[in-house]
Amino acid sequence: MAGSTGGNSDGTLLAYYRDIVRQMMFANGDLEDPIPACIELVLDIAKYQMVKALEDAWQHANAKQRKIITLEDVFILFKHHKFILKRLLQFAIAAECVNELKKAAPRTAKLDEEKEEESDMEEDEIATTSVPETNITRMKTVVDSMDLGETADQLLELLDSVYEERKKRIASFGSELTSEEYFRFTEARQATFRDDFKQKLKKWVFGDVPFSFSFHKKRFERIFTIVVCL
Repeated sequence: MAGSTGGNSDGTLLAYYRDIVRQMMFANGDLEDPIPACIELVLDIAKYQMVKALEDAWQHANAKQRKIITLEDVFILFKHHKFILKRLLQFAIAAECVNELKKAAPRTAKLDEEKEEESDMEEDEIATTSVPETNITRMKTVVDSMDLGETADQLLELLDSVYEERKKRIASFGSELTSEEYFRFTEARQATFRDDFKQKLKKWVFGDVPFSFSFHKKRFERIFTIVVCL
């Protein structure tokens, strides 16, 4: 369980991700300050799903006699979940747009981008952006090869009724808030596991991963971010 993790560093990570989950729950219609036990439950489920997805992808790679996890190993896990694949494609499209904008914009150093003094990671392992390099063409090719009954382009056109209902529920919830509550609500909607250039998320998640990885750094960034987005 998340609450049983020991150590000062682990405790700091838990506090950080508890607050992320609290904001996510609020942004999806829960109380602004949900019951702590509910936060712990959602946090445990989120972590379990990330670890399980990586573990299953690793097993699929091993079955193919490969020592690295590829995009195909992750996507095949969701062959029967078309709308998850659709959301991943949508994220990849948005990520490529963001990357293009970042490439076009001049990059200046930020005060909060100093390397953590106590970090045990090498400098070249620190991600320079929260959005990984993506290849939407390759992702579409993988989806097209999965015999879903729709191509990737057709999948992107499908109506995701669950997602649409969620948007309606959130819109209705937001209309009932005061201006002060709505400001905090919009702030909470920006909460994400992905915006983590110091890679706290990987430190937190991989503490429970019961297997080793062989990764090219850029491939790792892509695969891990895809799993986080699921």
